[in-house]
Amino acid sequence: MGKLAISGGHPVRTQAPPKWPVVGAREVAAVRRVVASGNWSFDGPRELEFAEKWTAYQDAKHGLLVANGTVAITVALQALGVKPNEEVIVPPITWYATASAPLALGIVPVFADVDLETFCIDPDAVEAAITPRTRAVIAVHVFGSCADLDRLKRLCKKHGLYLIEDCAHAHGAKWRGKGVGSQGDFGTFSFQQSKLLTSGEGGAVVTNTRRRWLLAYSFKNCGRKWKGKQGEHVFGANYRITEFQAATLLEQFRRFPALNVRRERNARYLDRLLGEIEGIEPQRLPKQVTFQAPYIYAFRYDAAAFRGVPRARFLKALAAEGVPASAIYDEPVPRGELWPESHWSFPLRQGHLRATAGYGAQRLPVAERLCHYEMAGLWHAYLLGTKRDMEDVAAAIRKVQDHVSELW
Repeated sequence: MGKLAISGGHPVRTQAPPKWPVVGAREVAAVRRVVASGNWSFDGPRELEFAEKWTAYQDAKHGLLVANGTVAITVALQALGVKPNEEVIVPPITWYATASAPLALGIVPVFADVDLETFCIDPDAVEAAITPRTRAVIAVHVFGSCADLDRLKRLCKKHGLYLIEDCAHAHGAKWRGKGVGSQGDFGTFSFQQSKLLTSGEGGAVVTNTRRRWLLAYSFKNCGRKWKGKQGEHVFGANYRITEFQAATLLEQFRRFPALNVRRERNARYLDRLLGEIEGIEPQRLPKQVTFQAPYIYAFRYDAAAFRGVPRARFLKALAAEGVPASAIYDEPVPRGELWPESHWSFPLRQGHLRATAGYGAQRLPVAERLCHYEMAGLWHAYLLGTKRDMEDVAAAIRKVQDHVSELW
C-alpha cells in the first residue's frame, strides 16, 4: 500500500467542499411573495430594483436584466449595430457562448490567442486579428483574472472598435477601483447556477450610454420601447427574466459582498501557498485589478516538476486526496465538442494572412498548451471554506509531488 490515497493511503482530507448555492429561508420567502403578488413577468418591481442595484454595484450608469448570459452578449451586439458577416474578436479560452452568440447572429467570431499567465485574451493577438470587417472585441475576464483593459481600450479606440466585457466569471471584480463591465461599451453577466451570483439562470447587460441601453431594452423585450415611448422599435425577441429570478437575485445579493470577500481572501492565501510549490503557477492577476472575484481558482501545472506525470493523472491523484480540481476546459472553443465542424466554414484571419480553411486549421498555441497540458483549477465553492481548507490544497499537492513515483 502506498502513501497516496490513490494507492491505498489515507487522504489529506475527507470533508466535502462547501455547498453552492448558499440559500436559506429568505430566498424561499421572497419567491413566495412573488407568487402571492400575481406579478410574475417582466419589468416588475423586483427586476427593476435588482437591475438598478447591480448596475450601481458595477459602477455603470444603465443596466437591465435578461434571460441568461448568452443573450446578454447577443443583446449587446445587436444594440451596437454589429451586422451579419462582420467580425468580432474573441478568446478561445472561455465558455462557448462568447463565440456562439455572435455566430447565431451571422457575425463571424475570430479567435485571438490568450496570455500564458493571465489566460485572458492577448492584446497583441487581438491587433494581429483585426481586418477591415472587424467591428468589436469581446474580452472575457476569465476564471479569476481580468483582461488587460488598459491596452484593449486603447486598441479599440485606435481602430474604431467596440469593446464588450464578458464578465460571466467576474461578478464584483474591479479594475483600477472601478467595476468590470462598466469600462467598455457594454458589460455582460451571467447568473447561471454555477456563477458567483445566481438565480439558476439569468443575465445582465450594463452600459454607460443611455441610447444603447434603450436599444438593448427593445432587443430583449420583443422590440418594445421602454415604458412604451422611450427609444425605438426594433426587431427584438423575448430575452426577458422573471420576477421569481429577480427576487432570488435580490436575496442572493444580500449575501454576495461578504462571500466575495471570503473568496478573494482565500484565493490570495492560496496564491502564497501554491506559489511556493515547484511546478505550480497560480493564474496571474494584473496589478490594475484592485478587487478579484475568482469564479475558479486556476493555476498552471508543470509535469516536469512531477517527474513527467500527465496532468490527468495528477488531477486524479489530487481528487483522491480530497481536493477536487479539474482541467477546467480540455480544449479551446474551436476544438471543443460543442463547436462542431459545421462552424468551420466561416472564414477567419490568422496573423497577417486571410485563412479560408476554417476554425479547424487555426493554430492557437498558448490556448492549446493551457487546455491540453497545464491549466487546472478549483471551483469557487471551495474558496468559501476556511484557511485550513486552503492549507489542505497545498498539502495535497505537496503530498502528490513527494510521492509522485506511485503514479507510474
